[in-house]
Amino acid sequence: MVKGLDKKTTIYVRNKEITPSSYYRIIQYSRKFNHSVKTRSIAPTSIYKMHLNSDKEKLNSKFIGAVYFLTMMFRVTFFLIVDIFDKPDFVILSKTFLPRYCPNYLLKLIDVLTRRSVFIWDFDDHIFKSGEISLKEAKL
Repeated sequence: MVKGLDKKTTIYVRNKEITPSSYYRIIQYSRKFNHSVKTRSIAPTSIYKMHLNSDKEKLNSKFIGAVYFLTMMFRVTFFLIVDIFDKPDFVILSKTFLPRYCPNYLLKLIDVLTRRSVFIWDFDDHIFKSGEISLKEAKL
């Protein structure tokens, strides 16, 4: 057996196709891993595009924002539970994989998952000063 092929990595990003920081900071390098890699895009491309363009359509922006948020919450909850039961060896979390305001239960799920795997949190050190992350996320 080739060394490393039985290892698993799960990568959590907001969206692997649209978010440049996800691609340039994580996704492009994951192709070089010599083991199984699952990329969890929390925001599907179609909904993410609608969200990005929703500021122009003020009547629909609140509805689209709610759909975007609820879709992300459902998907991240599902993915975290799957990964808790099918534990990856490595977990990489992008700083932008969650919305700024997230429920406490998600932080608990993240805590459970990352205690069982090698945890890498990709972030820009400026996020603490700029307020890009919540206090809850900073505690992770």
